[in-house]
Amino acid sequence: MLGRFVEIAIPCTSPRASWEFYSRLGFRLAPDTGSEETRHVVVGDGRISIGLWPHGIDRPTLVFVCEELGKHVDTLRHLGLKIDTATVGVEQFNSLNGRLPNGIGIRLIEALTHSPQAHAESHAGWFAEIAFGRSIGSPEFWESLGLIALDLTDETPPRMAVISNTLNLGFYPDQEFGDFWLSFECEDLPSRAAKFEILGVDHIYESHTQGQSSIVVTGPEGTRLVLRQTA
Repeated sequence: MLGRFVEIAIPCTSPRASWEFYSRLGFRLAPDTGSEETRHVVVGDGRISIGLWPHGIDRPTLVFVCEELGKHVDTLRHLGLKIDTATVGVEQFNSLNGRLPNGIGIRLIEALTHSPQAHAESHAGWFAEIAFGRSIGSPEFWESLGLIALDLTDETPPRMAVISNTLNLGFYPDQEFGDFWLSFECEDLPSRAAKFEILGVDHIYESHTQGQSSIVVTGPEGTRLVLRQTA
């Protein structure tokens, strides 16, 4: 229903400063980034694409490529998607901007606006999930969109999850790291911390948070990157 997840779009007042930050972490600029409409740039590691948007969004937003978007607008509205704007028609770039019932931003577009990247792990480690410090809402709603909702409250860290073949979302109502963060996994946190020192990347080392050690790095636009220790 939603199509293929392609990007987490993040509001960003200074795309250049954020781009330089992510470049130090080993993320690469996506070729042919953005459009005349949005003027945003995308950085990524081949598993996650991070859109840095100077305008057009006011919250972290999940971006999907939805073919034949015009045919799905009424159905999505009926399912509970709150649609703010929808541009649908012949001879124009079709797009939809809205919010999921739990407040997360969503953007649907008819075609990808940047070239895909091959996987090349960044200094942040293996990308695991996009995380939100809020309730998952209704699992049935996510499943009506063609996604899979999972109860992972018995795992470490405990969470609810929504997944597809291109998307991993984690929901943490206790807001462990705030309202929104990007989660990565790596085997040797002390080595990562030493690497960040060399790169001049400010970071916070947290030990034994819910039984796990972690490093938290914050981008200029406010995005937290959380590196978790794996077994």
